[in-house]
Amino acid sequence: PDLKPAARAGVQMAVDPISGKLVPLAEMEQHMRISLLDPRWKEQKKQQAERLTESSNVAAGAEIGASLKRFAERRSDIFGDDDEV
Repeated sequence: PDLKPAARAGVQMAVDPISGKLVPLAEMEQHMRISLLDPRWKEQKKQQAERLTESSNVAAGAEIGASLKRFAERRSDIFGDDDEV
């Protein structure tokens, strides 16, 4: 059938009352402790990730292509002439 690996191995599982996820019974105490440490942790982590993506110096895909095209037009000694293709 469609059982998870832990269920096939005979590991007892329990449902986390907060998230609804299945957690091995032996790990439930640690799982609950971590889940209850700081309820705002997920929100803070999400906000931090958003700040990093907003202030990133990494160019988007289209910007990279346009930049390479301009560079190739100026540097025919590296990329060759369009006529040679």
